[in-house]
Amino acid sequence: MENYAVIGHPIGHSKSPMIHNRHFDVVGREAIYTRYDVKPENLETAIAALQTLGVSGFNVTVPHKVNILPLLDAVDDEALVIGAVNTVVNRGGKWHGYNTDGQGYLNGLREMTGDALGDMSVLVIGAGGAARAVTTVLAKHGVKRLALSNRTPSRAFDLQANIARFREIDVIERSEAIRGLSAFDLIINTTSLGMREGDSLPMEIEEMKTDVYLSDLIYNPLETRWLQYGKPKARALQNGLPMFIEQAALAYEIWTDRRADRAFMSRMIREEMETNETNQ
Repeated sequence: MENYAVIGHPIGHSKSPMIHNRHFDVVGREAIYTRYDVKPENLETAIAALQTLGVSGFNVTVPHKVNILPLLDAVDDEALVIGAVNTVVNRGGKWHGYNTDGQGYLNGLREMTGDALGDMSVLVIGAGGAARAVTTVLAKHGVKRLALSNRTPSRAFDLQANIARFREIDVIERSEAIRGLSAFDLIINTTSLGMREGDSLPMEIEEMKTDVYLSDLIYNPLETRWLQYGKPKARALQNGLPMFIEQAALAYEIWTDRRADRAFMSRMIREEMETNETNQ
């Protein structure tokens, strides 16, 4: 039986074991997926232990996506550009690292925007690891304008420098971004604001134009207060579920060289999330 895993700290909230184990069952693959709570100081030891256990591949989540890079034998070019790894595969006893977050986000986003994405002016809120994946893939895909706003400007400028090899990206101070929201066709929240009850909004969006697209990387809750706030003006809303489903599907395909059953993954995780929200 093949053995897969996810490592992070904390890890109890992760939906990855559910989506992968049920997917293994439906595609008839003899495999199991386990989660391991790995503290930062134990990361190197854990990677060695996974090799000893014969793990075929694993996912990486917070806070290890960056620190794992020097512990791998090879890292995919896009993961190097993003500066983070979320998927690792064992090839002949060597760990190969990838990042499926960026492409996973783009695949999910295009379900909402279609071919119009290339003609859009896009504002990304936040400059953390998720923003690195999102801005990298949007820069490579091509959009009309790409801008970034973050509470800590220095982090935004670091990300701007990283993207410069692909295209120009504007860094906009927060108050200026709020005043100029009407210039953007798509606004993306990459911060974690909205996951907890009582969180402030990632950005006030009263000035956004009608028919704007709103994207929030959070999928629990299914509709954050930020999305609810922007709903009356928005042309379309999207939470983080499409990205979560796509990054999981891409990870499966890296591990197995087989096509993932995206329709099943989507149906299963949406039913699970909707059931959980109903029972709360």
